[in-house]
Amino acid sequence: GSLPNATVAGSPRPIALAAEHALGHWAGTLVGLAAIAAALGTLNGWILMSGRIPLSAAEDGLFFRPLAAIHPRFHTPAVGLVVGAVVTSAMLTLYFSQTLLEAFDFIVLLAVLTTLLPHLLATAAEFALAGRGAARVRGDRVVAAIAFLFVLYTMYGVGWSVIGWGTLLVLGGLPLYPLLRRAPRI
Repeated sequence: GSLPNATVAGSPRPIALAAEHALGHWAGTLVGLAAIAAALGTLNGWILMSGRIPLSAAEDGLFFRPLAAIHPRFHTPAVGLVVGAVVTSAMLTLYFSQTLLEAFDFIVLLAVLTTLLPHLLATAAEFALAGRGAARVRGDRVVAAIAFLFVLYTMYGVGWSVIGWGTLLVLGGLPLYPLLRRAPRI
């Protein structure tokens, strides 16, 4: 490498540092600006997703009906976005004694964990259904097993604290399912 390992490991911006070392100060600045743009784009995507997921569940009768409301002027799931912001703020209070960066990391890792859960269930279902029916493919159980283990390993990467909180949240929501399932579809 162009930089000592200790320098890269101790830097809060290792890629920008390497670009600056190789190409000059302007390259480090450009990489930093690109990182800011990427972070803002990712944050925008998460915000948009946080309103659409409850909207879809509410439309299917699997979540609280008010979350299916669409703003008449902006055509956005305004109620879902507000509820998502309130829930996120409430989750941040759990980490009030920690630094803002630690709280942000916790929220992001919890979001990643809950996003991976449907993938884990889908790979388990694929493994269970593999080899059945007319659309049989040789080795599909192996692929499904590898995918399941990969998702499981990725979930393990968020850490035991996040897994514990995520498990509590999922288990806390399970009693709501039979009650909300009876609600009529929109």
